[in-house]
Amino acid sequence: MTLKLADRVKSVRGGFNAGLAPLDSRMAHISGSDRSQLLLLPEAIADYVGVENPVRFIDAFVDGLDLRSLGLARVDAKVTGRPGYDPGDLLKL
Repeated sequence: MTLKLADRVKSVRGGFNAGLAPLDSRMAHISGSDRSQLLLLPEAIADYVGVENPVRFIDAFVDGLDLRSLGLARVDAKVTGRPGYDPGDLLKL
């Protein structure tokens, strides 16, 4: 009994779709930089912004919002295509 090439590949790799993500999985959004990430100069992104700068309030405020309940579009990532930018990061702009 000889196996066709397709049957051999299927049996070796666990099927033609082995290793592919299921269609119902969602891609993550493209997110901004981690503010605690150390950089060459200055050491962290937070070093660019003073302690009393309103940007820190905006950052914390938007992080605390439930964007889905506010009705913002594209809060949930799409199944296909390139990941979009995180809606929270865009709101902070």
